[in-house]
Amino acid sequence: IAHAEEADSDFAQYGVRIGVSPFGGSFNFAYNATEKTSYSFGLGGLPATDSTMDIDGTDYTRTSESVWSGVFVNHRPFESAKWLRLNAGLCTGRIVHPLTEGDNEYKVEYLEVPVGYMGIGFGLNPKKGFQIGLDMGGLFGAGAAFSQTGGDANAEALEAISENALFSLPFLPNALLNVGWGF
Repeated sequence: IAHAEEADSDFAQYGVRIGVSPFGGSFNFAYNATEKTSYSFGLGGLPATDSTMDIDGTDYTRTSESVWSGVFVNHRPFESAKWLRLNAGLCTGRIVHPLTEGDNEYKVEYLEVPVGYMGIGFGLNPKKGFQIGLDMGGLFGAGAAFSQTGGDANAEALEAISENALFSLPFLPNALLNVGWGF
């Protein structure tokens, strides 16, 4: 098998990629061990970004921020569908969402390390030249920690935040669009 892959002049042993996801931008380096199996090492993050969100009729200013790194294995199980990948990995880092409403401040933090990642991917074939791919999956860990960091104690607001669909899932859904170059 290795000899056949060496004869394929289009096979890219390595790849570099930049990506964008809800957790920010990323830089990835890929090592393609075979046509079927690749290993990817990534660094990424999101600088503090403000947005507004409504939780149970209260408008909050949310400042999202993240920093992460990860190691992933991608496997292409079907010979007839090389564009389809199964992927899994481990990530470390932190995701923080401070929420403010007037003088009241709350914090939603994802701090557990490492967390597992599982998903499926499309594209990023180990070929020389331009590459594009989309990954969809989830980060699986213990979930978010919730706290009130300022203002008057408000257990009802903290409970509403912790029950919000964006923060209460047992996993964090993720979609990652990558473009890169194989060599």
